[in-house]
Amino acid sequence: MAKGEPEGEIDERAVIYGDPKNLYVAKGTFIEAGVVIDVREGPIYIGEDSYVQTISRLEGPSYLGRDNRIFGAQIREGCSFGDVCRIGGEVEETIIQGYTNKRHLGFVGHAYIGQWVNLGALTTNSDLKNDYSSVQVYVKGKFIDSGITKLGCFIGDHAKTSIGCLLNTGTVIGVMSNVLAGGEATPKFIPSFCWYFRNRFSRGRGLRKMIETARVVMSRRGVTLTEEEIKLYERLYEITREEREKLIRRSRAKLRRKQEADIKG
Repeated sequence: MAKGEPEGEIDERAVIYGDPKNLYVAKGTFIEAGVVIDVREGPIYIGEDSYVQTISRLEGPSYLGRDNRIFGAQIREGCSFGDVCRIGGEVEETIIQGYTNKRHLGFVGHAYIGQWVNLGALTTNSDLKNDYSSVQVYVKGKFIDSGITKLGCFIGDHAKTSIGCLLNTGTVIGVMSNVLAGGEATPKFIPSFCWYFRNRFSRGRGLRKMIETARVVMSRRGVTLTEEEIKLYERLYEITREEREKLIRRSRAKLRRKQEADIKG
């Protein structure tokens, strides 16, 4: 695709701010009327067979991979989306790997999101603390100072959030975890292969069910979960077992103490 010569189709009622040569639109892609594309601060690349819906706004520099669907979204500067993503709401300064769904309203900013992730409607992350101090992030069993004030979340492959999830500043969510909204912000760390709901960590329905869910999710996009990938997840499950079980034990003990206190009245 030659620079400034889009191979895809751009409706004449779409608006481009800046030099059109900084917009790259691959073949098979369609940009509807009413879309605003701003390349004044950097280029935008949109891969093959993608679709950008009316009232979307795209700001450069940004990269959208093959077969992306943008549903009336605000794509602010510094975004990079892998292939076959579904994006709605507002996204800023965020890397999203392939086959991930953020289809609905909600804000994600200054974040890194893996493959095959599904974010429920209105899932939103904080990327700035109220006191503007640097963000603490959980790494290898302890919290470290990131040294930066703008930092959203890190979400591992195949993780899922329910509708209305509020993710704390600098939250880390592990592989295949399931986060359910409980009316308050999540803890800063949710281990891999773990369910979280209302201050309680659990093993959910177990590794076998998690793998089966991944198989179903991938099949909907025409992708097969391989035996090699299954072995990888089984190995990751063992590697992360200790940190997961530690938090599960703590949350159970906390629940028991609360129940005992309630009984004593």
